[in-house]
Amino acid sequence: MRDITDLPKAQWPRLGIATLIFIVFIWLVRSIYKRVTQYQRLIAGRRDLELKVQERTQKLEQTQAALIRAAKLATIGQLSASINHEINQPLSAISTYLASTKRLIVKAQYTTALDNVELIEGLMGRVSRIVTQLRQFSQTTENKMQYFELQPLIHNALVIAGPELKRCEIDTQINVDPVMVWVDPFKFEQVLVNLFTNAAHAMEKSTVKTLRIVSEQFDGKVKLSIQDSGPGIEQHQLATIFEPFYTTKSGSGLGLGLSISKEIIQSFSGILTAQSNSKQGAEFIITLNGNSVS
Repeated sequence: MRDITDLPKAQWPRLGIATLIFIVFIWLVRSIYKRVTQYQRLIAGRRDLELKVQERTQKLEQTQAALIRAAKLATIGQLSASINHEINQPLSAISTYLASTKRLIVKAQYTTALDNVELIEGLMGRVSRIVTQLRQFSQTTENKMQYFELQPLIHNALVIAGPELKRCEIDTQINVDPVMVWVDPFKFEQVLVNLFTNAAHAMEKSTVKTLRIVSEQFDGKVKLSIQDSGPGIEQHQLATIFEPFYTTKSGSGLGLGLSISKEIIQSFSGILTAQSNSKQGAEFIITLNGNSVS
């Protein structure tokens, strides 16, 4: 038989340690529960944020598409007079040749009549090219990024901007190498049309009216220079010329053309810059990823 008088006293430290361990265990469980709850809230919040970002991105893309289309329609509106003139000329000629051909057929002059028919065919092809390019220019298309040959893209843009350049009596000089550029063709043509027409309007009061389009290759890049012989751009305007709604055309421009053009070129991982020389005019430089035509 042992004396158990001091036994309760010996259990107190053990009871204290056990209580402390139990309290620490409860605290750990509670802390883990809080962290798990916070993590779940964080995940839920992140999902909500991702959904909101996706929605905002979609809205921004829709807004950008609407602005691009508005800029296209505004460009077509500004060019409508010269384009109408360019289309009406061959249509009038077609009408004249048709009347002449009828008389030639009545007189059995079939060889000359056939020559007229070939001329009519060429004029119809000219009108068709302008209308087709206008339709492609104005339509909304999904991004089609791939390598395209630069020369046909410039030619397509000149089909639309050409009548305005012709109206302003501008001499166009093209020195473009056979190179490929990484672009969406329709959006890139919109940029070119905008730069060509801006150059035409800048040279309206110039004595010498020359538009130079030159390409250059370096380190897997293609630099396209569009230079006019106008009065150039004021130094203070160079810093703001690409800002939205900034325009030097009083009452005839939305001020979106250059801003949207810069965004389009940036979406191609390219760069659009401007520089000016009072003696040589303004120069816009597009730098894109590209390579030589194989």
